[in-house]
Amino acid sequence: MELSPRMRHMMDEVTLGSPVARALGITLVSASPERTILRMPFQPANITFEDAVHGGVIATFIDIAAAAGFVAGAPDDMAGGVTSNMSISYLSAARGVDLLAEAHVLRRGKRQIATDVTVTDPSGRLIAKGLVTNRSF
Repeated sequence: MELSPRMRHMMDEVTLGSPVARALGITLVSASPERTILRMPFQPANITFEDAVHGGVIATFIDIAAAAGFVAGAPDDMAGGVTSNMSISYLSAARGVDLLAEAHVLRRGKRQIATDVTVTDPSGRLIAKGLVTNRSF
C-alpha cells in the first residue's frame, strides 16, 4: 500500500522510528488501512527468564502494531494519536523466537479506532492477543 507522504512520515519517524520501536528492532512487513503486519526480532535484552520474551515487551509490540494500523488508514489532517485503552491475553510463552504482530482494524471512526492484534511466532503459534483503542487529536 502506498501511504501519503505525511502518513509515511508518521509511520517511519513517529510509529516505527520511535526510540522504543527502534530499540526493539520492530520493522514493517506490510500495511493497509485494514491490516498491518510488523516483525520484532528476538533479542536477549528482551527476556524475563531463560529465553522467554518479557510480557511487557510483547505488550509494547502490540501497542506499536495497533498504532501502525491506526496510521496506515489515518487521514492526512490527523495531528497525532494516543492509545486510550489496551487489553492483552498472553496465550503461550515466546521462547527465543522472532515475533509477528498482525493488526486488524475492527472499527475506524472519525477520531477513534479499535484494533485486534494477534502476536505469533514463526511457526504460527499464538503468543498473545490484544484489543487496542487509539484516539486521534
